Amino acid sequence: KSDITELRTFTKPPPAVQVVVEAVCVLFELKADWDVAKKFISESSFLEKLKQYDKDSIKDTVIKKLRRYIEMPEMTIDVVKKVSKAASGLCMWVHAMDVYSRVWKDVAPKRERLEG
Repeated sequence: KSDITELRTFTKPPPAVQVVVEAVCVLFELKADWDVAKKFISESSFLEKLKQYDKDSIKDTVIKKLRRYIEMPEMTIDVVKKVSKAASGLCMWVHAMDVYSRVWKDVAPKRERLEG
């Protein structure tokens, strides 16, 4: 929670922080810019929305947009951690959603065949 509070204090975030919060916006299908992101992370339910995120239903179009962010050099966890500890947690979450999505797309059809 204190990490999110720290992110809210940025008026002009460092590029690595901006990339991370934009990637979060992409996952929630919001406009990927700082003003929208700042409002979103300022919502009292923001952390709960992260926890409740429907990772089993991420659209292919969202993953495609997200990949552009994931592939940016400033989106690596180590780079983000050097700039902002607060943003590094969100960065890890974004990467986890990407990995989960790829694995889920591989596993879900197999699970259905097994259950069917």
